[in-house]
Parts: sequence; structure tokens; C-alpha cells
Amino acid sequence: MANSCDEIDAALGRLGNKIDGLGKRLDALEKEQARCCKDKGNSVDLSSIYKRLAELESAVRQLANYVNTTDKAIKTANKSLQFIVNLFNF
Repeated sequence: MANSCDEIDAALGRLGNKIDGLGKRLDALEKEQARCCKDKGNSVDLSSIYKRLAELESAVRQLANYVNTTDKAIKTANKSLQFIVNLFNF
């Protein structure tokens, strides 16, 4: 059971790192958008930035759903394991 918990912790750590990486990419896009907006006099096409931003938002939503699903599964498994442990602790 300890190995499973370690593996889950490691996987959640990697997932957290990926989410942080996406957050940094989103920050960079926001900075680029702010820079572009300063030069409103220049006709700048922001459609590619908005497309990339939409893709990042979608990826973050998918990761958040995965984390929530994984969290629920871990909690359910933990309850089941606790029940089994309690059966043997008469």
C-alpha cells in the first residue's frame, strides 16, 4: 500500500508541475497580449494569441477534471481500504 501511495503522490506531483508549467505559459501569453494592446495604433492580429489561450484554458480544464477524478478515486479507495482494515481489527 505504501508503494501505491508513493506512486500516487509522485503522479500528483508531476501533474502539479505540468499545471504550473501551463500557468507560466498563460502568464507569458497575457504579457504578450498586454504588450500588443499598448500598441493599439498598429493593427495587430490577436487571433493566434486568442486561439493559443483557448487551447491552454481547455488543457487546464482537462487537467483540473483529471485531478478531481483522481482525488475522488483515491478517497474512495482509501475508504474501502479502511473498511477492510477495520474488518481485521476485531
